[in-house]
Amino acid sequence: MEESLQRALEKTRELLAEELLDSDEIHQTKSLLYVAIERTGMKAERLLGLQRLLRELLILVTGSGDFRAYERRLAQAILGDLLERYTPELGERNFSLEAGLPVLK
Repeated sequence: MEESLQRALEKTRELLAEELLDSDEIHQTKSLLYVAIERTGMKAERLLGLQRLLRELLILVTGSGDFRAYERRLAQAILGDLLERYTPELGERNFSLEAGLPVLK
């Protein structure tokens, strides 16, 4: 779990366990929840971007048995973009480019 989310949930748990609620504690908890909301939103947008690129790649790969030159270049560019920008989401693997094509190491 992401650290900001974990901190927000822990602070909320602590706040809800208290009998007498302190306005500073409420404000602190709200701030942590806002940060967690923003970070999870950014992560969700990033994953939606990843999904969009994967769908584009799928369309290009399944579109026809023989790639036209521009389709192949476009698919290679999308694949390179996926590997370059989304490596954390794809796992902690290392990638390199050989002959302009992304390769798993």
